[in-house]
Amino acid sequence: MEQVSARKVPMRSLILNTWSMSRALNELKTYGPGVNAVYYHLGFRLGSNDAEIALKSGEAKPMGLRGALERLSRMGLGVVQPAHVNISKGIIRVAVFNGFESEMYPGKASEPCCHFTRGYLAGYVGKIIGIMVSEIHEVKCRAAGDRYCEFEMRLFR
Repeated sequence: MEQVSARKVPMRSLILNTWSMSRALNELKTYGPGVNAVYYHLGFRLGSNDAEIALKSGEAKPMGLRGALERLSRMGLGVVQPAHVNISKGIIRVAVFNGFESEMYPGKASEPCCHFTRGYLAGYVGKIIGIMVSEIHEVKCRAAGDRYCEFEMRLFR
């Protein structure tokens, strides 16, 4: 069998079961609260990279923020919708219904816990709109008892 160079293989995706992914993330919490920073940075890097691929392919330019959020829904992050957008004031609020991180423990967490999603949104949205996200907070979380998760992003101005 001929060995194929990785450079000759077209871009491919790795499809992960969301239940398995959220379970793995939650099991890592046994390492302590510092692992939340790892979740965030992993999400940020993946989100930023995915947005860069979408921009280079030309598919992201015509879609704008709303289309980019719809794309995140199709990718399986959850049902992602804009809740409030004011670019001139540097604020974007995004609602995530049925997010994969919160779906394992709805109503059982004592505080917001979707750190991977928070990072992914910051990396992806910042790259798509061309303005880096300076802060992002999860202000509602389904795992903490809210109906959905909501993230507030502050943009560099």
